[in-house]
Amino acid sequence: MAKNLIFKIYSFLSTLIENSIFKNSNSFALKNDLFIEGFQSISVTKPINIDTNENELIKVNPYLAKIRLSEKQINDFVQKVFVENNVADYLFKNTGFNYYIIHITAYETEHIPENDSKKSFYANQWHKDGPYSKNTLKIILPLTDINNDNGAMQICSISNSRKISKYLFNSNISKEYSMFESKKLEKIFIFNPHLCFHRAGNPKKTMKRRQLVFQINPSFSWSHNAYLYETQLMMEPKFPLFNNKLSNKIKLKLD
Repeated sequence: MAKNLIFKIYSFLSTLIENSIFKNSNSFALKNDLFIEGFQSISVTKPINIDTNENELIKVNPYLAKIRLSEKQINDFVQKVFVENNVADYLFKNTGFNYYIIHITAYETEHIPENDSKKSFYANQWHKDGPYSKNTLKIILPLTDINNDNGAMQICSISNSRKISKYLFNSNISKEYSMFESKKLEKIFIFNPHLCFHRAGNPKKTMKRRQLVFQINPSFSWSHNAYLYETQLMMEPKFPLFNNKLSNKIKLKLD
C-alpha cells in the first residue's frame, strides 16, 4: 500500500514538473491515437537492416533471454529509429516534448507452460509500469515477425485501463485489448506504459519472440544515455526524472 502511494505521488509530481519545464508551448500537438488510445503503430520508412541473429543470448530465467547488443548496433538503432525514421521529430510535433533515451534492451521470450502461467517471467501478467510519469513512453521494434502465435504484446486503451483493475484482467474477465503485430523491423510501436494496462503474450510451443524496447522520458533536448551499452542488461531505471543528468547525455544530431 505504501509503495503504491509513493508511486502515485511520484507520477503526479514528475508529470507536473515535466509539463512545466520540458513541454514546448509552441508545439502544435495533434490529438492522434497516442493521445486517445495511449498507443500507436507507425510504419518504418527508411530500412533498419541490423541483424541480431548471431548476438549472444544471456539467460535470465527459463523463458527469457536478453540479447547482448554491440555498442555499434545500439548506436545504429538509435540513429535509424529516431533520426532516419523521424521518430524524434514525430514525437515532438505530437507531444510537445523532446526526449531522453534512458534505456535500451533487446530480448527473446519463449512459451510458458500452464504450470508456470500464473508467475511473472517477462511481464506476462497484466500491469502498468511504474514509478513513471504520465509522459514516459516506450518504443518497441520487432526483431522477428511478431504475431499472436509468437506472443504479440497485448495492450488496453487508456479509457479501458481506467475502468478495469488488474485483478479483473488476471481473472480473464475483460478481453478488450489490442495487439502489436508486425513483420520484422517493419513497424515501430509507441505506447504509454504508465497509463495503459499491458502484458507480453505467451508464444505457442516451439515459437519465440524477439524485440527491442526503448524507454524515453521528457528532456530539454533529444539525447541518449551515454551508458546505453553498459546498462542494456540491467533492469530499466525507475524514477527516471532523478536520472535525467546532463553529464550522462549525448545529444542526437537531428536534421
